[in-house]
Amino acid sequence: MILVLTLLGCTPEATDTATAAEPYPFVPLEGLTALPDVSADRLCPAASTDPDGQPDPIDIDCALEAGLLAPPDPEPVDSLVVLAYNLERGHALDAMIGWLLEAGPAADVILLSEADRGCGRTGGRHVTWELAAALGMDFAYAVEFVEVSGQGEVVSSACEHGNAILSRFPMGNVTAWRHAENVSWYTPPDARGESWSTRLGGRIAVSADVQVGDQLIHFTSVHYASGLSDQDVRASQAAETVAHAAGLPHPVIAGGDMNAGTYVLDLHSGGDIDGVSQAFLQAGYDDAHASLPADERVTAPEYGFVLDLIFGDGVPFSAPGLCDSAPCDGLSDHFPVWTTAAIP
Repeated sequence: MILVLTLLGCTPEATDTATAAEPYPFVPLEGLTALPDVSADRLCPAASTDPDGQPDPIDIDCALEAGLLAPPDPEPVDSLVVLAYNLERGHALDAMIGWLLEAGPAADVILLSEADRGCGRTGGRHVTWELAAALGMDFAYAVEFVEVSGQGEVVSSACEHGNAILSRFPMGNVTAWRHAENVSWYTPPDARGESWSTRLGGRIAVSADVQVGDQLIHFTSVHYASGLSDQDVRASQAAETVAHAAGLPHPVIAGGDMNAGTYVLDLHSGGDIDGVSQAFLQAGYDDAHASLPADERVTAPEYGFVLDLIFGDGVPFSAPGLCDSAPCDGLSDHFPVWTTAAIP
């Protein structure tokens, strides 16, 4: 079951695909223009104040947050630079912003994962807001997990952690949905040891249509299950992402930390054992970085895996990129990836 979260007046009905007799609707993003008090204004209030009293440790009740920080009326372009980045919570946020402003690709759309909101471990900052404000982009943000405690790290009473889409072009038809297949990270009180860690929530995707002139492109920012034994769950989440965008009348792009640990084996052998990539490729999507040699595609250097991916349907890709050395080395445990998507 897909959970759709209401966003500031945008109802789930407003984002349904139009019938053949109706024009495709575009409900513009509504959002904040001033930084909220993330220490008090929580997106998942019940899970934050009563973590052990939630009826379901995965399907927690959270609002989707948006910020309108992009300059108005951007000039139309004939291609978009799309970047996907797992921020590792935003520990090196200032250095990341510096790289993006000074040396990184001039991204038009950014697909974020692991962005903290009001967490002590990252100074209580709203990582997505600060990044969007620095780059002049609108954003839509959804909470993946509410951190109750974690492996010796400092977390506040309502530390929120999630995924986002940032765009310098207008967004609309925004939804967030938790995957039907998910893995719980919650540890009940009677099972917690001295160094326990627990969190509420589950893997969540954020989707939006980005409007460039008269053209719409549908984006989804993802962060799939990460456990070594979760390969079937990841494949299900990827298949659900494909199904969620099926039938749309415009191009589709999905990207983020897909945790596709076995994809590197397929890239070297020409095989098809990785369920995540196969869910996209068998549905007709293109791998934006397919032209790069496998050895040049590692995005998780600690493990030698190709985890961060961008797939598209109905949109030509070119100029694939990856920052795998200074100044990106050490900013996160993942390297950022990007591509140029031609607008049909």
